[in-house]
Amino acid sequence: MIDPSELEERVRSFAASRTRALGAGRVVLAASGGADSTAMVGLLCSAGLVAPGAAVVAHFDHRLRGEGDARRDLAAVEELCARFGLQLETGAWDAPVRGEAAARDARYRFLGEVAERAPAAAVVTGHTLDDQVETVMLNTLRGAGPYGLAGMAADAAWPLGGGGPRVLRPLLDVERAETRAYCAARGLRYVDDPSNDDPSFQRNRIRRELMSQLDETPDARRIVVAMADRTREGIETLERATSHALLPDVEGAVRLSRDALREMTPDLAPYAYRQALRQLVGDAREFGRRHYELMAHAAEGRTGSMLRLPRGVVLTVDPDAVLLSLGELPVAAIGAEVEHELPFSGQLGAWRIEIVEAADGDDAATIVAPAGTV
Repeated sequence: MIDPSELEERVRSFAASRTRALGAGRVVLAASGGADSTAMVGLLCSAGLVAPGAAVVAHFDHRLRGEGDARRDLAAVEELCARFGLQLETGAWDAPVRGEAAARDARYRFLGEVAERAPAAAVVTGHTLDDQVETVMLNTLRGAGPYGLAGMAADAAWPLGGGGPRVLRPLLDVERAETRAYCAARGLRYVDDPSNDDPSFQRNRIRRELMSQLDETPDARRIVVAMADRTREGIETLERATSHALLPDVEGAVRLSRDALREMTPDLAPYAYRQALRQLVGDAREFGRRHYELMAHAAEGRTGSMLRLPRGVVLTVDPDAVLLSLGELPVAAIGAEVEHELPFSGQLGAWRIEIVEAADGDDAATIVAPAGTV
């Protein structure tokens, strides 16, 4: 049996130390109608961390389930808002496609729009301790580096870049079973999402198979979270040690000092690049060791050298700085030294180029053309 008042105090204490922006201004509360986000709204309101006039609830329909399920989700969120006197804004995905990453980006675009209209400095989500463990385990299986092993931050930069609101996760110390128990204790209605049991999603398979094995070890979940916290603390230390490489931005570009980068060891430089990428695109999870190696190599190249990276990022080498910006390589870059991770498909100047790995038995081919013709 759970003591709801004790859980509210735990969340209040966690928020005070880990999500300090909560309570400092207007916020958007992301609510799906499920137990975690329903408990999040109830906990924050009951703990006095948000007030009706300083919070907007946002509900997004991904349109990946039937209309009946969508109506039940919305009804649960409407009931929640009525209970606590909260304003509700709703949205739906115009062009839904199956895939966790696409759905996540669509949801955050909507939440960002709600935050801009509010206006709000932060978006609050209902991610729990269980979500953190699943994230760390999933990233481990993918062979992630330190950033992946650190899991989710309780107070994070906007994942889509562009200087959006902060993302706050005040329930990262609360287990999923506790959110359900809290909803029951406080009489908060929620809806179960059947897609959470769909084995076609890797996260669901981890939830069903690895998490059950993990529970055979006492306190295993909290041990994983403690490891992630220590990893994050190490990352923060290394980012502080490399932050001097970041120069004042110019319009549309983030800059890093070439001299500062040269002074860093190969293991340290990625922490400077990662900070620059977060400023530019928000979520830098697509960038791995190979990308940082390419960036370091390009930074040592000639002035004018350019490198095309994921998320539409272009690295340009100036005499004293490395610039990261968004967009296609300009025509003027052709004839300069241009590097790409292979295989590559994209725009080079006025040309559309696709480079694929040769099949066994195919002859390699080299094309040489004067500047301005490719």
